[in-house]
Amino acid sequence: MKHPNIIRLSILTVTGMIIGFITELVLTILFSLVTKDLIDPKIYFVASILTLATIGVSLLYLYLKVIRKFPYTCNYRYLTSFLLYDAAILVGGLIGKGIL
Repeated sequence: MKHPNIIRLSILTVTGMIIGFITELVLTILFSLVTKDLIDPKIYFVASILTLATIGVSLLYLYLKVIRKFPYTCNYRYLTSFLLYDAAILVGGLIGKGIL
């Protein structure tokens, strides 16, 4: 692999793991507040939807920011790098769930 590919894939992997961990952290905190009866379940529902929407927008923004800095020559590589990014987000979420 060329040097920009290694940099791009490592940045995407680390960013995805951080996003997955932060998402799991926020949703776990919200869920613990609901189980302790500190907030209403309706507020939990709205807050979790807003959290997931915010994380989704930041996920796409960060992906496009990395790809814009290191563009690909072939179109199919965008899909494979996004699949790696999604897998890194899942791994980050699993790490967060394991820690919390």
